[in-house]
Amino acid sequence: MEEAHVLEINLISAQGLKEPTGKLRRLQTYASVWVDSSNKLRTRIDRIGAENPIWNDKFVFQVSPDFISSETSGVSIEIYAVGYLRDHLIGTVRFLVSNFLPTAAVKVPSLVALQIRRPSGKFHGVFNIGAMVVDASELPADFFKSVQESRRSRRMRKSRSAVSSSENGLADDAESSKENSVCGSVNFSDDGTDSTTSSPLPSPLRDWNAVRNLAGKNHVRSSSDGGGFMCCFLMKSSGVLPGREIMDG
Repeated sequence: MEEAHVLEINLISAQGLKEPTGKLRRLQTYASVWVDSSNKLRTRIDRIGAENPIWNDKFVFQVSPDFISSETSGVSIEIYAVGYLRDHLIGTVRFLVSNFLPTAAVKVPSLVALQIRRPSGKFHGVFNIGAMVVDASELPADFFKSVQESRRSRRMRKSRSAVSSSENGLADDAESSKENSVCGSVNFSDDGTDSTTSSPLPSPLRDWNAVRNLAGKNHVRSSSDGGGFMCCFLMKSSGVLPGREIMDG
């Protein structure tokens, strides 16, 4: 059986974002990240930092050694500004894993500041990212079980939410879609669409969130400190392992 690795991505912050043209509200932003476009995860919304948001949200993807070593394997990020009728794409970042992480290195954190490309193609602003590869065997023993339980719970909440939205009207549904905070949550997508739930982290996820520290600091951040933790098991694509989907997302 092929050994699995876990790729941890920490979307830390951005500086110097350019606001959308004709904005009518204070800049509020979130970022979406993926290694497979059919499984995207997103940060909570930063409502305070404006052009200099801070998210400090972590995302975990289970990937194969081939994905880690491939010269073409990359991580994609999109930054959005929250709007009244729709959210606006204000920048993108993409980096190749082989250039970002030391070859065959495990548990060696990397921190980097990458330029943000605006929709016009020009570079404007900087995105601060952390990344690390760890062995999947280091996950808590009941990690996968808790993931499955959280998925079932999310589906039940989604079903109840759909009924409630139908009763309350489209306006409430549109507003809730913008308030899709993932802070302290577990995210799952098994139908190729983005999904976000707000719920307490299962115990194994809280433990995993506590011990991971990309910056090598002594401070241990838990989900209650404002950061989010998400994990995603992806379907087989470009070296991603088959059989499970997870998101921490």
